[in-house]
Amino acid sequence: DPELNEAGVYARTFTVPPDWSTKRVTLVLEGVKAGASVVLNGRRVGYTQGSFLPAEFDVTEHLVDGENRLTVVVLRYAASSYLDGQDMWYLSGIFRPVYLRAEPKLAVRDVWARAQLGSTYTDGTLTTQLSVVNHADVEASAEVEVVLTEPGSGASRSVGPDTVTLGPGQESAVVLSTHMAQVSAWTAETPHLYGVTVLLRRDGTLVQALALRIGFRTVQIRDERLLVNGQPITLLGVNRHDFDPDHAWAVPTERYREDLLLAKSLNINAVRTSHYPNPQVFYDLCDELGLYVMDECDLESHGVRRKNVPGDNPLWVGNCVDRMERMVLADRNHPSIIMWSLGNEAGEGGREGGAFVQMKRAARHLDDTRPFHYEGDHDPAISDVVSRMYATA
Repeated sequence: DPELNEAGVYARTFTVPPDWSTKRVTLVLEGVKAGASVVLNGRRVGYTQGSFLPAEFDVTEHLVDGENRLTVVVLRYAASSYLDGQDMWYLSGIFRPVYLRAEPKLAVRDVWARAQLGSTYTDGTLTTQLSVVNHADVEASAEVEVVLTEPGSGASRSVGPDTVTLGPGQESAVVLSTHMAQVSAWTAETPHLYGVTVLLRRDGTLVQALALRIGFRTVQIRDERLLVNGQPITLLGVNRHDFDPDHAWAVPTERYREDLLLAKSLNINAVRTSHYPNPQVFYDLCDELGLYVMDECDLESHGVRRKNVPGDNPLWVGNCVDRMERMVLADRNHPSIIMWSLGNEAGEGGREGGAFVQMKRAARHLDDTRPFHYEGDHDPAISDVVSRMYATA
């Protein structure tokens, strides 16, 4: 009912450093429910939905010298609310960080650091796929290099450099790979983390550096057992809402560490992010402390799932695939994530061309290193595991 749909208007002013005039500037909204229109200096920038997924807007051409005014209009309900029915308290607003990110016009746009173990689970291969994009108006060249740092010793090795030349508006993938003998594997009991630093240089000058932590580990399902690094594991897990008793969905950073340390002290070794992705601090801590994670797509249609929404309804396929792709792209570098979940209580599906089949296909294209889960698929047609949340005695 449009008459019951409220709007919250958030506004603030800011200035940017003078040297940002030569950079590409992105506005990031990490969590807004349910739909949000973004206006900068009186010009509409864009719209986003998918409440627990980060949204990014290129605002380079909208910025002015001196004071800038940002306005975000947040709708309590949107078309996406049918997919946001996660059977929980329904709050609205901006509940995760909002910030600007500046980067060179020729920059590394995305990093996919795939750290896998060999057949004996003792050696490892790091394959780093870098998406380099040129937002400048002229052709530009740069060198990209990856530095891998070992845990404990701090010893490092360089991979590359490789040179890339791109015309205006072009984007290209650069793949750098290295093999290592006797790596320290990541598990929940031994959360060994390696450092990966991506360096981009132009004419010998460093213009961009990106850092992340990765873990060498392999997840498999074999002979009806879930294996991590070739060893069967038992998940002693919980479903966790990203919710705080004092701050609701705006969970303070320190509460994540407190929450996960408490879980570890109770011999909990696994968390399902029911029923949407968490902010990056959650995965960073699971990587560091050692917890297995089932990362769940921002998808539940609790109130209308029996009406084939989304199910295999073609009207909803694009929206569902968009949510799955955004989660995988944001989270795929985290070793703690051992399984993707297509969502929860969102109807039945499995037909070719249906939402869940397309979501799984799109996710596998971005990451083929993890199995898939979907609650309610007991046959199973799309899930790689049978999941019974409410089994009878």
